[in-house]
Amino acid sequence: MKNLIYITLAIFFAAQVGCRKEVEKFKIKGRIMDGTTGQRFKGFTFTVHTKGGTANKINGDLGSFTTNDSGDFEFMYEKIKKIKGISTHSISLISNFMKFENISLNQNVDKVFYKSTMGKYKIKCNFRNIKPSDTLFLEYGKISGTDLIRAIDTLTNLESNNFFIYSRFPQESITLRWGINSNTFSWQYYQGNIDIVKFLGTIRVKVSGDPIIDEFEIKY
Repeated sequence: MKNLIYITLAIFFAAQVGCRKEVEKFKIKGRIMDGTTGQRFKGFTFTVHTKGGTANKINGDLGSFTTNDSGDFEFMYEKIKKIKGISTHSISLISNFMKFENISLNQNVDKVFYKSTMGKYKIKCNFRNIKPSDTLFLEYGKISGTDLIRAIDTLTNLESNNFFIYSRFPQESITLRWGINSNTFSWQYYQGNIDIVKFLGTIRVKVSGDPIIDEFEIKY
């Protein structure tokens, strides 16, 4: 009788162990490199954080990793629902020198993460009221040698969906000012620099950095 009880208990516990679900895990892997120079960031340590809540702030720490000699890394974590009762939206990788945000949560990720010193952008015309005789004035930033300078372009014979200005700019937020014809755009030079006196509109954007080519739009 005792043997029968022992066998029954053993089967019961084996069944319980067999019914346990393995915790689902996800992997973030990739390479971290400078998109402008092609340099791979080796030996960089990143902490891995979750972000969530209505303010989308850091609400949890998952651990850390260090890139190898090729700038590659792999990081595994268990499926996340809520942390301290707060819903979680995304993952961030943070080091002393750079950070990568808005990484998909509870998904396998395999990509190159770029930290660039320069970026490219182009501008699209979305014109409904443009006339063949109109001139577009555009103030923008460009690199001259090693210096960042402001410049003004004048463009004519414009049509909607035209692309123009294919420029380089440091990876940061920029403001481009524009106008149609001289009655809506004017400038003067002050101490060797361009000083915009009048303009019709602005484009406030952030240049992502190489190898991404950002596309901005002017509507008129």
